[in-house]
Amino acid sequence: MTVGGALSKRLFGWRRFSFLVYLAVIAVMTLTWLALPDAIGLNDTLALSGLMISFVLAMFGYIFWCRRLGSNAWVRLGTLQQVDLSYEFNDVGLEIVSSSGVVTNVPWRAVLSVCREKTLWLLISTGGGTFYLPRRFFANATEEKALIAFCVDHLSPQARSRSPEATAFLAPT
Repeated sequence: MTVGGALSKRLFGWRRFSFLVYLAVIAVMTLTWLALPDAIGLNDTLALSGLMISFVLAMFGYIFWCRRLGSNAWVRLGTLQQVDLSYEFNDVGLEIVSSSGVVTNVPWRAVLSVCREKTLWLLISTGGGTFYLPRRFFANATEEKALIAFCVDHLSPQARSRSPEATAFLAPT
């Protein structure tokens, strides 16, 4: 069993197979809408429209259920829904400490790029790790610019070249 499979089994239990229920519901709806026109005299266009509407409703239900599945699973395991984080930037790297005591250290050599998004900064690291800094955490643009400049100064030349948003943000206006 893979690590992902083990985590999925631990988090979701039998719920990880419940997507099959939605597939069964869609299959039953399809069969019903295919047999319905002959049974009650609907034309094919109305039957196809009914099938599409039923499919869309089932998919919305599935998406709503999936969004709640992950967060509810973590709550059942006892994790907090909100965790306070503190960020410390130093010459070695980024240290993130959660209120639950978990410490994550990201050395600068592991940071692949710094990307600016509308509401946050992403620090993408090796191994698929992504760390984010909400832009609302900065008191003003000067603080934001100073921290991003600090980050960019510690990046490797390759990482700097993969961070065009950060270098453009630091460029004089």
